[in-house]
Amino acid sequence: MLSSTVPEGGRRWFGWSVGLAVLAQLALFAWATAPGLAGTADSGFYLHAAGTLRTAGRLLHPDGTAYRYWPPLYPVLVALAGSLGALRLVHAVALALSVVAWSKLGRRLLPLRASLVLPWALALSTPWLVVSKFVWGEAVFLVLVAGYVLALFQGLHTWRGSWWALATAVGFLLPLQRTAGFFLLAGLAVGLLLQHKQLGLKQRMFVAGHFALTGLGGVVWHFYALLLAAPSVYKLNRGWAQFLAQLLIMGLY
Repeated sequence: MLSSTVPEGGRRWFGWSVGLAVLAQLALFAWATAPGLAGTADSGFYLHAAGTLRTAGRLLHPDGTAYRYWPPLYPVLVALAGSLGALRLVHAVALALSVVAWSKLGRRLLPLRASLVLPWALALSTPWLVVSKFVWGEAVFLVLVAGYVLALFQGLHTWRGSWWALATAVGFLLPLQRTAGFFLLAGLAVGLLLQHKQLGLKQRMFVAGHFALTGLGGVVWHFYALLLAAPSVYKLNRGWAQFLAQLLIMGLY
């Protein structure tokens, strides 16, 4: 841990590095989005769904069918934001918090010099800046992943209920923001399953309960999206092959 291996001066340098990196990142974001957030065809679906949620209380596609091609969290956030200007602020906060969360994790895992460089590598990341410039869900997914990994890391090292509660809450949102969140949760679950012999009974209960709850929301959403929202396309009697094939396709989103 940093407190036991790094002098006070090193911690101050780390704080300055993170703070200045976040300011640099926000300056780049402000410059890139000065004309406003950009849009693509996907953005149109998000904005339309957000609009119908505000006016009709339902997420709908532009053709009037139920919104189901992407998970629901991002258009809900767009609806809550209320304007593209407010959504731009949401993206900026998500980027800043992503840098802070990954930097805090890096401080725990990396040598001091590397931990000082990490915030700048993240803040100047072209992929992060590009996806945050558009009305896309990636910026929010980035901060959810960062917060989840940091909380899970702390939970596994302290086994405090508060960290596990935070990791569970954030992890629950992951597959509701991007279907890729399912694969992240599945990979971590498999990894911890392989280490089950090193865990006590209470720790196994923490892990089992955590992954059962984090996947629940995503399972309910995909059941709705694949089997209820499009009954003329997806049929229950076509078996699991259809469900898994569609899940793999939607995993790109």
